[in-house]
Amino acid sequence: LLVRQFRYVAYATGHREPLIEACAGLLDEHDPETCIRKEAEEELGYRLKDVERLFSPYMSPGSVTERLWF
Repeated sequence: LLVRQFRYVAYATGHREPLIEACAGLLDEHDPETCIRKEAEEELGYRLKDVERLFSPYMSPGSVTERLWF
């Protein structure tokens, strides 16, 4: 799910439109599926029914070992 978000730094450097971003957040103490459900409800107002893992890419494979959960 994508959402339009206002980001001040982008605005201040000349990008006047909200950015299009994937709905996401930090895992904190939650497992990925719980976080996905929580963020979708908080940011988009959607309550997800079925969540299915599609792939697991690296965020920045040249410098970070953390992987994303999609």
